[in-house]
Amino acid sequence: MTPYVIIFITILSFLLNLLAAQKCSNLITQTRKSNMSGDELAKWILIKNKKRHIKIVQTEIIGENLYDPLLKVIQFGPDVYGKKTIYSIAVGSHEACHALRFQYFRFLFIPISVIAKYIFIPLLLGSLLFNLPVLHGTVLILYVGLILIKLQIEVYDEIKINQLSIRLLSQNKLITDTELLETKKLYRFFNYTYFVSLPLKIVLNR
Repeated sequence: MTPYVIIFITILSFLLNLLAAQKCSNLITQTRKSNMSGDELAKWILIKNKKRHIKIVQTEIIGENLYDPLLKVIQFGPDVYGKKTIYSIAVGSHEACHALRFQYFRFLFIPISVIAKYIFIPLLLGSLLFNLPVLHGTVLILYVGLILIKLQIEVYDEIKINQLSIRLLSQNKLITDTELLETKKLYRFFNYTYFVSLPLKIVLNR
């Protein structure tokens, strides 16, 4: 029973992710215009917080927006870099806040990834073939454990970063009240995607 429940949850997560991806695509193209681009806002936040050494670079892939803590570089795709939209400033501010308060415990994803790939996935596949209570119980414990750990080191951290971003945007009056309201709506959507994508990430080891 356990492996089939996990597969059902994974399929549901996959379908919800498809819907979220479609909505995100619409947000990129349909959000309101803003007075600043995502990279401009990120640069302002970095300078304001004495993080001038962190570079901002442009990539060619839409959605490839991230902060690399090892290289001290923020990467923005064409959906954010040079784009003056609410979506771009929401993402730009979010990644800049990662640079301000990067949680290095996120590197725990490396051993977690190893556990998922070499222990959890093989046991999950084995539980589909063998109806052994001990095996199913082990799979369930590993699955719940992986979800709880990723909730703590990934989802919770992303939500806290969004909260920090809103606080900085509001306190420094970087955007208008209307833009701030729209940004909050976007962050609520982002928070939703963090949760619904979690079961899929566990099985796909991402």
